[in-house]
Amino acid sequence: MKHQLIIYIRRFGEKIVYNTGAGMYRLIKAAQFIKQNMPQYNAILTNEEAFDVASYINTQKRPIKANRDKDFPDRRIKAIDMDVGPHDDKFSDEEHRFGPYKQMLK
Repeated sequence: MKHQLIIYIRRFGEKIVYNTGAGMYRLIKAAQFIKQNMPQYNAILTNEEAFDVASYINTQKRPIKANRDKDFPDRRIKAIDMDVGPHDDKFSDEEHRFGPYKQMLK
């Protein structure tokens, strides 16, 4: 069996990608990483552009992590961009995945 060295995180479209349980699958986390690191050596994206790129990447097909509903058993500390309920607010899972985060924080 050959081992493969992975230097960069694969976003989608390849055999080895992050799954729906990875931190990068959460939109805010992915957008923060993208904002700070892309384009490589010249991070110039706006916040909106970083969120657009993160949204595009995270809507691509990827492996599903089992039992994601168990990741945050205490809803009081659940990340706002966690797209699996239950949540302690009126916002849907889809809204938790893509926003509107400003309205959620009010």
